[in-house]
Amino acid sequence: MNAPKLTLTVAVPSYNKAPYIRRCLDSILRDKEFVDEIIVVDNASTDNTYEIAKEYEPQVKCYKNDKNLGMSGNWDRCIDLCKTDLLMIFHADDELMAGSLRKYLDFFEKHPDIGLAHADAIFVKNGEYASAIYQKTDKKEIRKAGAEAIDMPGNFCSTVIVKKEAYNRLGGFMAESCSSDMEMWRRIGSQYDIGHIDEATVYYHSNKDSY
Repeated sequence: MNAPKLTLTVAVPSYNKAPYIRRCLDSILRDKEFVDEIIVVDNASTDNTYEIAKEYEPQVKCYKNDKNLGMSGNWDRCIDLCKTDLLMIFHADDELMAGSLRKYLDFFEKHPDIGLAHADAIFVKNGEYASAIYQKTDKKEIRKAGAEAIDMPGNFCSTVIVKKEAYNRLGGFMAESCSSDMEMWRRIGSQYDIGHIDEATVYYHSNKDSY
């Protein structure tokens, strides 16, 4: 008997991303057949990010925090709202490449012991696709839990999918850390194998208002 398909949530934490949120959600919806739930968690934006996201309901579930929780706090809110096996925390100004989510699901099926999978990205500055740069994030397909996985190179947060059980086991992001995402990935790597998809899955956008 085949194992049940892993379920996936793509969570989009947002704060004042009105110029980019449509591009982000449109790109995720191109892969909607591979995702069980898409959520936007707005961190008390002062622009109309949340109102734009609401236009995508019911395909997208939208939440707005009563107050700004900080970046790490909003990522933790994404974890709390996730009810599926896998969670992708996808930045609101980035862009998913078509067909990417299927690649992650296939990868997790091929490597059931990993706690996290990440991929390469294409770096785009100020929307200039013509001068985009391919960013290689690793040379190893699997890094074994422990020293090897902890030593994983830096990557782009939007390329990362994590098993919800890993978050449940290890806790949330550290607000006091200046790089709370990498601290989390290394914490996961101390307990789980880490996987790398050897191709780009995301356009990582760096804009003048990125932070």
